[in-house]
Amino acid sequence: MKLTTDFECGSGELRQVGDAHWRLETVADACGYNKYFCFEIENEKDAPTVALKVDIFPDPRLGEKSHFMGHFPSSIWYSNGDWQRWVPLRNTWEDAVSFHDDHVTLKIPVPPGGKMQIATNVPYRYSALCQWMELLQKSHKASLQIDSIGKSHEGRNIPVLRLGEGTRRFLVVAGQHASEHSGVWASQGIVEYLLSHIAEARRIREEFDIAVVPMLNVDGNVRGRSGSSPQQFQHNNSLDFEGTGRKANPAYIENALLWKWIGESFHPDLLLHFHGYLGRRRIGDEPGDGIYLPARRPDESDDAPRWKLQQAVMDRMMFDTCGNSAHLGIFGETPSKFLDTRLVEAFDTVTVCYECNCGTTGAWSQLRRGTQAFIAMTRAVLLDSI
Repeated sequence: MKLTTDFECGSGELRQVGDAHWRLETVADACGYNKYFCFEIENEKDAPTVALKVDIFPDPRLGEKSHFMGHFPSSIWYSNGDWQRWVPLRNTWEDAVSFHDDHVTLKIPVPPGGKMQIATNVPYRYSALCQWMELLQKSHKASLQIDSIGKSHEGRNIPVLRLGEGTRRFLVVAGQHASEHSGVWASQGIVEYLLSHIAEARRIREEFDIAVVPMLNVDGNVRGRSGSSPQQFQHNNSLDFEGTGRKANPAYIENALLWKWIGESFHPDLLLHFHGYLGRRRIGDEPGDGIYLPARRPDESDDAPRWKLQQAVMDRMMFDTCGNSAHLGIFGETPSKFLDTRLVEAFDTVTVCYECNCGTTGAWSQLRRGTQAFIAMTRAVLLDSI
């Protein structure tokens, strides 16, 4: 029996503690994120079926500062070795997952020659994103442009996909926190919707100039980080834009490249910014998605064009999406250090931060939920704003 995390998107420190019994400890980012794990199991071909037990604990270096167990209960997902079809463990083995005060226990029967990947949420690997973009480029050369906003800290291209011929600029950003793969799935859904034969998608392409950055933190994705990139600054990389109001660059290279590209090439009228989280502990209705909006600017009147459009977007997000199902009638507020807030101040951008619950549904639902949020925002512009 072999267990490993030594692969793209793999995460966690493994050690064997008994016969068919392993312990995995999460690896925390410098800012304390440690919600993600992803490991692979492989049984020998001539071995019997093994009743494998894996106890999963938070990074012990964090002590009481760890928020790992706050993400559970939640689905734990597995794939039969091919990274394609992901299913909650409990859908196949009802007693496969148990939650304790300080750790999670998995009990999985592994047949002879069996191979599977196990993860907290359905991963979307950087290599898979590159393969998907390559296929799209071949089949949609006339309507899709794929470029890069620059090279990451470790030298990987950070892709941006461009669609549409309109004048209104719409920016989609995802994958800033490495393990929040739901936003990458959501971004794929938006691009594939826009390339479809649906009449509304065709009209959106005519009215908007759309840029999609599906995976900003590409290094963190490859290395299986929970949140930040391998640069490992002490602060959360989503709270990295405070200095932009004083003409200072963000500390993380990927954030700095994004801000530079926005300033030089793409002043967005709208932003849809994807994040993600896990767990059912505090949600009401599933799927438990959250929505965060910027605070109203102190100098904005009720008749200010940006504020009127922001209100129309708020109404659409409430009634046309799965969002805000974690709370009743309450939108969260984006912090001042967020990209969203800085874009409001710099370009009067109308923004939505949409947080998918990665633990309640799988990849295809996340793909559709991202598309729903995107369509809702375009409808607010095309149908509701005055």
